[in-house]
Amino acid sequence: MQPNKSKIALLIGASYLGAFGASNAVADTFNMKVNTISDVTIATYNGNDLDFGELVKTGTGSCVMEGKYPANADVNIIHSTLPTAPNLAAQSVLTGTSCVGSGTSKGTVGIYSITGSPGLSVNLTISEVAQSSTAYTFKPNAGCYTAFDGTNTSDLDTCTAYTMGSTISGVKLPVDDATETAGATGIVTAGEIYFTVGGTIAIAAAGLSPNTTYDAEFQVDVTY
Repeated sequence: MQPNKSKIALLIGASYLGAFGASNAVADTFNMKVNTISDVTIATYNGNDLDFGELVKTGTGSCVMEGKYPANADVNIIHSTLPTAPNLAAQSVLTGTSCVGSGTSKGTVGIYSITGSPGLSVNLTISEVAQSSTAYTFKPNAGCYTAFDGTNTSDLDTCTAYTMGSTISGVKLPVDDATETAGATGIVTAGEIYFTVGGTIAIAAAGLSPNTTYDAEFQVDVTY
């Protein structure tokens, strides 16, 4: 009997294809990288802590510092990192029954910087904190933040008022260091913007002690 040549040929062909397929298989590993973002930080700008000065009376009442400063025309200047940059310790008018010289006396608005990863946006919330003393309260209910317009060559940045306790979403951080060349010129610092804080001191019926320094706190939350 003659062997079944067709069957043999088929078996050989299948074995050959199997070996050929195995010789073209390949496996490899590849690298990947993850770069984490910079921590966001908050700092007092140029020593400008919020300060009502020695202009608050001891009796019951309130004293308000307007914190919506600087004016839009000055927002770019506050970016400046030059040694000759003005100290924008904004002398803001104080008003209220507990202010000495209400309407003419001035206190120092708080100015603070936020620094994070350039080009990203942050969320900002400024809120009241219960004070340890029951003799007075402080509410940071007046202020503004830098609304960066997204360019480094115009003066369209604004100092936009915020609402205490409400989160301001999508506050853009500048991408690059650059000089603002139009309007109120100044230096934009990559990843850095500013906000200001004023507010209201309310003195309870018991009053405050004369010639005494009182401290108050407020809370700032910044997240990506």
